[in-house]
Amino acid sequence: MKTTNSLRVVIQNMCSLALADIGNKVLLFLFFLISARYLGPKDFGIFSLAMAITNILVVITDFGTSSLGTREGARDYNIISKYISNIIFLKIFFCIIVLISGWFIINKLGYTPDKIQAVAMLFPSVVFLTFVQTFNVVFQATEKMFFIPLGKLIDGIILIGGIFLLIYFKSSTIGFIILYTIAALMVFIYSFLIVWNKFTHFTIVCEKGLLKEIIKETMPFAIGIILSTFYYWNSSALLSLWRNDTETGLFTASLRLVLGTTFIPSAFVGSIYPILSRTFVTAKEKMEYILEKALKYMIIFAIPLCFFTQFCAQKIIHFFYGVTYLPSAHLLEILIWWAGIIYLNAVFAHFFYSINKQSVIAIQTFLAVIVNVSLNLLLIRKIGARGACFSLVVAEFLSLVYLLINVIKMNPSYKNLIKSSIVTMLKSLLAFILPAALIILGKNLHLLVLSFVTLLLYFISFYFLKGFSKSDMNTARQLWYELKAVIHA
Repeated sequence: MKTTNSLRVVIQNMCSLALADIGNKVLLFLFFLISARYLGPKDFGIFSLAMAITNILVVITDFGTSSLGTREGARDYNIISKYISNIIFLKIFFCIIVLISGWFIINKLGYTPDKIQAVAMLFPSVVFLTFVQTFNVVFQATEKMFFIPLGKLIDGIILIGGIFLLIYFKSSTIGFIILYTIAALMVFIYSFLIVWNKFTHFTIVCEKGLLKEIIKETMPFAIGIILSTFYYWNSSALLSLWRNDTETGLFTASLRLVLGTTFIPSAFVGSIYPILSRTFVTAKEKMEYILEKALKYMIIFAIPLCFFTQFCAQKIIHFFYGVTYLPSAHLLEILIWWAGIIYLNAVFAHFFYSINKQSVIAIQTFLAVIVNVSLNLLLIRKIGARGACFSLVVAEFLSLVYLLINVIKMNPSYKNLIKSSIVTMLKSLLAFILPAALIILGKNLHLLVLSFVTLLLYFISFYFLKGFSKSDMNTARQLWYELKAVIHA
């Protein structure tokens, strides 16, 4: 991490993944924003249900093979072609089983015919997206992540371009589903061609010994990731089943907005994951340093995000969705704390993945799902979407506690992480006092102006509170020099 080459690679990967996440989430958010405004809460609720089930099915068909492939490929580039060839065989088998099972399940759950049709029409996109994940393994493992943002950009451009045609021709929800499937197909074709022409020629291979090893190794990944996705999206499915489509639409609107804020931890942990995986093999003594710094930076960003959203929830909803969705502001006030905890848990999750402790994440995710689903069963029928929001926050917080316990149990010296994190959190809270006063006094300021000035005041205050250490400032200067080198390269 301290060498120039490693730092440059991290910067390049962070820039690529950040651009991918920012660009994709901006375009995807615009797609869902326009969809929400055009369809209205009720029809958007049906579309949201179909998307929620699709997200769950994509992760089940991937079965954790992407995370395993990235880890093993980062350690030894020579095995990538063999891994990909066998993973493709597995995914063909998984797609057949999962989609047939999915069809029977959604019919047995008692959804209305229009909802069943919407979900079934997205089945082809499940196939395309799960294979895109496989191709992205090659880009991430070889640290050539520039190709990931290009694929996501293609997806976003097709969605945004197509949605205006749908509105012009006054299309129904079905048109939006077809557009989403076409975009997934185009990204699949792009990713396949790049991998085939620039990286490796793969085949469909069934090597029983390797497949047995892959399934054994990927099982903890699969359990964790599948449960995690179910954890994210089961609330939408239950709201649609037990409440109504309008409430589902309001909940999903806030959920999509909150998920859009997670590009920072996604880009950060995505860029350091290959580094952590190699560091565990070559220099274990650096692991604590990397983990401490990662947690610090996540806290620095999470605190202003949570408090700013808490103060400005109505203004944010009105700015993005309009008056029709204002009832979802109180949902956003709850869900933003879920996002803040995700910032920390994302660091711990990739830390455990990198040290071959994916079983810890599988257990943590299982516990989170149990808590989340249990609370959903108890609260959604009574208080609807607010119950779904509370369930996510409680489950995520208990996950954080569980991961902290396991980190300390693994190495008692890691107790210092908690101390340093508490100090960072207290300084962040103090640094937000002045921005909070500005938010209260500047109610009439435009949201974009208010958010920019708030963030600027926060970082200035944090600096004067000596929140940034000398090593942080040196790293920032080095990052700036390396970033300029990357830009001019």
